[in-house]
Amino acid sequence: MDLTAVAPVKLAELASYGLHAKAPKIKNLKDERRVATLVATARQLERSSVDDALLLFDLLMSTKLLSGATRASNKEKLKTFSKLKTAASRMAAAWAIVLAERPEGQGPASVAEMMAAVETVVSREELAAAVESVRELLPPPGSDDDGDAEWRASLVDRYATVKPFIDMLSAVIPWGATEAGTEVLSALRGLPKVIAARKPGTEHIRGFEGLVTGSWRRPVFADPKLQPPAIDRPAYVFCVLEQLHDALRRRDVYAVGSDKRADPRVQLIEPRLWVRERDTVLTALGLPADPAEHLADLADLLDGAFRQVGEGLAGNDAARISGGKLSLARLEGPRTPRVSPRSTTRSRGCCPGSTTRS
Repeated sequence: MDLTAVAPVKLAELASYGLHAKAPKIKNLKDERRVATLVATARQLERSSVDDALLLFDLLMSTKLLSGATRASNKEKLKTFSKLKTAASRMAAAWAIVLAERPEGQGPASVAEMMAAVETVVSREELAAAVESVRELLPPPGSDDDGDAEWRASLVDRYATVKPFIDMLSAVIPWGATEAGTEVLSALRGLPKVIAARKPGTEHIRGFEGLVTGSWRRPVFADPKLQPPAIDRPAYVFCVLEQLHDALRRRDVYAVGSDKRADPRVQLIEPRLWVRERDTVLTALGLPADPAEHLADLADLLDGAFRQVGEGLAGNDAARISGGKLSLARLEGPRTPRVSPRSTTRSRGCCPGSTTRS
């Protein structure tokens, strides 16, 4: 039912009564009041259930799936760290010989001479093994890897956790989307067909290939166990769910009628009211009538902040950028000063220099 004509305060009042009153009291209400109370209560329960469902989805993705896959990936990285460290040290020793400057008067070294010099620090077999180890542990140059390939591969193993609720997630929630979230929402609604397909292929996700970016492309399209144009079903499902999770947090995708996950634009002033109240609101906020002027000021402020941070990174030991990500050193909390028993006793008694009469 379309309840937009009813004041939200009145709906909340009716729903509150319906949620807390006993059934006999609701039954004894007049017909119109009883129907209105039940409708408002059902609408409130619907909104609450949608909010609860999306909260559970957010917690599932954040805590059990994404963070769990990241922890599993980090454990695998720690297992391979020693092997990668050994291989990198051998390659570095060999490359140092290659880059070493030759004495004056000597011409360029031949390949045989260079290899002989390298083998004084690293044998040919050890160097070949080091190169092979690096090739196995690190992505090839120019690949789509964005640093998240390991934990995303671990995430695919948890497909059984999300498969049971995909149909309800895509059909039951009253979804809505802004222009930026339309593609993600359409891909979500198409997931049941991908799951139901016997052998899903690129024809089942036609139009949504642009969502599969970065380190998702390899597990979705290049699974060695599948022959093109087949795609990896669990990898594609998790790719869409991760995009949905991000879109929900950005409010590009929202739930119609929800309290906590609703379209933020519904809180805007109606155009007819804005025309009437615009001058008063702009004066109270100290904002110009042309938004381009205000946005330009904010852009200059943001640009100046970025430049200030960038100039200070070189001399900041607590911050560093690695792999396109900012890492900050842990801040030490202030130490709690120790209070000696003597000072505690004095603080509980009289002030210094005072006398106490018996």
